[in-house]
This record gives sequence, C-alpha cells and structure tokens, in this order.
Amino acid sequence: MAIRAKKLQPAKVEAIANVKSVLEGYNDYIFADYRGLTVEQITELRKQLRAKDCQFKVMKNNFVKVAFDEMKIENLADYLAGPTAIALLKDDPNEVAKILFDFAKETPALQVKGAYIENEAYLMIDIIVSDGSEEYPYLTASAKDATIFLNFLIINTLLYLFFSYYTNIITLNLYLV
Repeated sequence: MAIRAKKLQPAKVEAIANVKSVLEGYNDYIFADYRGLTVEQITELRKQLRAKDCQFKVMKNNFVKVAFDEMKIENLADYLAGPTAIALLKDDPNEVAKILFDFAKETPALQVKGAYIENEAYLMIDIIVSDGSEEYPYLTASAKDATIFLNFLIINTLLYLFFSYYTNIITLNLYLV
C-alpha cells in the first residue's frame, strides 16, 4: 500500500496520473534494481529492449505504488523498494526476460527483482532462465509455488545436516569399538 498524504498537491496528483497512464499502456512489468549501472550500460539495455517493443523506465516508487493501487494491482510493493527500473512490455515476456537476464550475466549490477505477468506477481525465484532451448519458459510458477520450493529446500538441507552429523558420530563410534 502506498503512503498517501491527507492533502495531495496538484503537481503530485498530475504526476501520479501521468505514471498511471504510462503503466496502463502495458500489460506486463518486470522490476529490476539498476544501481551501479553506467549511463552507457542503461542506454545499451534500453536499445535492446526497444527492439522487442519494451520500455525500460525509472519512475518515482511512491507514484508507481499509488498508480498500481488505483489500477487494482496488488502485491508489488516489495519490488518498489530502492532504485527500481520497470521494463514495460505488451507481449512475450520471455524474450524481454531473456534480454534482462543475459544483460545481468554480463553486467552483475543489474538485478531482476520480480515481475507482474498476466495478472500474477512473480518472485525472483519464480523467474527461471532456460538452458537456451525454447521449450522452457523464462517465467514460471507463482509465489505459492516459490514458497513450497523454498520450504522443500530448507527441509532437505536440515535433513542433510542432521543425517551427516549423526553419520559422522556413528562412523566415529565404529572406529572406537
């Protein structure tokens, strides 16, 4: 939920309306932290994204939160913390995600935070880069699936630590006998 003043200044109301009109022109959004990128790097990324009919914009986070609230789009506040750029796209999020991830491999300063694709919010763990084949989508699962996956990883790690610890004790006892 966005922070709202009791009395909004007319300039801010107009700015929020402008942000909302920009966001309404697109179907899907991918959020990225651009901190540490040079102007040349951002320019190159924008050039690559423009080729796929995608815009890479930096907007004031609070204005974007208010605009998303007005558009009835929820659960995106976590993505709008800190310096955030938004890839605005109309179709094929897989191609745009591939460009962003390929660019992030070359330039680690770019970090993809998450996405809002086809009316569903995706955590970073949901965004999976395929091995190059077109069989696997770049954007998969949901936040619920990500939580289940993380729980699975935590349980497996704890089980591994538990059994490796006790296996070492049993092995040690066998040597002592």
